[in-house]
Amino acid sequence: MGCDIHCYAEKKVNGKWEKVVKAFKNPYYDSDKENTIYGDGYEWNPEFKDSPYSGRNYDLFGILADVRNGRGFAGIPTGEGFNPISESKGLPDDVSEEVKKESDGWNGDGHSHSWFTLKELKDFDWQQKTKIYGVISKAQYEDFKRTGEPPHMYSGEVSGGSIINITNKEMDNLIKNDSFEKEKKYYTRIAWETTYKDAVGGYFFETTLPNLEKLAPPPRNKNSILVRQLVS
Repeated sequence: MGCDIHCYAEKKVNGKWEKVVKAFKNPYYDSDKENTIYGDGYEWNPEFKDSPYSGRNYDLFGILADVRNGRGFAGIPTGEGFNPISESKGLPDDVSEEVKKESDGWNGDGHSHSWFTLKELKDFDWQQKTKIYGVISKAQYEDFKRTGEPPHMYSGEVSGGSIINITNKEMDNLIKNDSFEKEKKYYTRIAWETTYKDAVGGYFFETTLPNLEKLAPPPRNKNSILVRQLVS
């Protein structure tokens, strides 16, 4: 089962927090397809969205809300985990009515609610390092050993009738002796070091944070932008 983050920005206007609406370009918008608003209010294919972040990066979830931090579905190990920016704070008493309504609508399916100022997000040490775990194939493992570069694609776990999961040492020995069974597919779990920033990916730093900065009035008062997050 997947886990999504629902992220909203609020801006303080006349001393009151207000939800920022339709301010963020939808990266999945398709101009060749029709925009549709359904009876329940859900809008499909909008050009602009209320959410400053569109994605499903579990490493970011771990940093923001300690969600799936080092663990994936069914407890599969995905790494050593991250130091969260803070423990989940819940939603503050002065949250906007729109975000409060969204939160209430999730009932028990929503969890790990929290909030951050833009300053908190920017001041966090994104250059911290951690280790990521990934299960890769024999060919990927050979590339990893040769280049030292982490794989572009990997799995949390691989299983099946013809799948054999082995240790790195066992994989090294099979490669050295060329003693693989042809009808079998071999996988091994590796670990590599990465910064928090690289783990989170470019979209958050190249799109989300700059878009939030644009909302701040001169002289860029970073405390005037608040990011609320709801996780489901």
